[in-house]
Amino acid sequence: AAHGGSAASSALKGLIQQFTTITGASESVGKHMLEACNNNLEMAVTMFLDGGGIAEEPSTSSASVSTVRPHTEEEVRAPIPQKQEILVEPEPLFGVRQEQELRNGGAIDKKLTTLADLFRPPID
Repeated sequence: AAHGGSAASSALKGLIQQFTTITGASESVGKHMLEACNNNLEMAVTMFLDGGGIAEEPSTSSASVSTVRPHTEEEVRAPIPQKQEILVEPEPLFGVRQEQELRNGGAIDKKLTTLADLFRPPID
């Protein structure tokens, strides 16, 4: 549909070939997508992958469905491997206790034995 005739059609065929190579779609789907995007290859590929192609003909519909499914499966990443780690090592707790003793200038008050005693509000 341009002035050049065969030059324009060979350029369009090149774009269609690039489209089918990138997306795995049929030439018919490539031609429709490129026409819809004014022969902008990048826009056509993006539109095809984002929207899953167009379904004007039965063959186009089945081609776009079969080529979109593998692409969708590729986007699903593998599950994150499960880890089991110790969040708090026993040794640092001993260091915290020593640090508290140093701050208080001596041993921790021995009567603070329950959690309720340890975490009650300070008394001035």
